[in-house]
Amino acid sequence: MSEHLYPKNNVTSNNIYTTKSLIKERKKKMKEFVLDCMGEACPIPLVKAQKKIEEIETGDVLVVQIDHSCAMKNVPEWARNSGHNVEIDEVDDGEWEIVIEKSV
Repeated sequence: MSEHLYPKNNVTSNNIYTTKSLIKERKKKMKEFVLDCMGEACPIPLVKAQKKIEEIETGDVLVVQIDHSCAMKNVPEWARNSGHNVEIDEVDDGEWEIVIEKSV
């Protein structure tokens, strides 16, 4: 039941990949972009998020900062329906960060 998370030809006695090192390597390549949409009502945060996600690479993260409840619903819904990974953090009362990892 030994599954390899890495190509066998990359493993040598001097260079052993572990799950932690693979995750660490992935995070090095990943970039994070912040989109400040505080004070902006729908559909502005959604339009800005859609435009920015097109500009970034797969695996990069877009953090959309919002304080409008309509955008809190629309932006994550669009991102999930587009196939991206989404997390929502409430950073303050009525303020959220929608974290979108570009997947496709």
